[in-house]
Amino acid sequence: MYLNGEGVPENTQEAVRLYRSAADQGFALSQNDLGYLYATGRAVEQNYVSALMWYDLAAAQGDPRALNNIAYMKERMSTQQVSRAEQLAEAFQPVSQFTLQE
Repeated sequence: MYLNGEGVPENTQEAVRLYRSAADQGFALSQNDLGYLYATGRAVEQNYVSALMWYDLAAAQGDPRALNNIAYMKERMSTQQVSRAEQLAEAFQPVSQFTLQE
């Protein structure tokens, strides 16, 4: 919505914030979409390592688009970049949406 101004004024910062929040919570669709933003440099600074990391996380949850995006990215990245992205994906820990209070 915010990314393209669909039904609301366009606000790329808010779009990235919402994608990131959902991606951090482990939502595969948002992870794939955030990867796309990093891959293309739309609304964020282009960063192939970050893009591949988010695509890897989405693919691990079965997002079929992410599998295609991984292949596309790896053709454009060095071995070191791919390795770093995979390390970041392995270290990723989803953030809980809720905080339990005692």
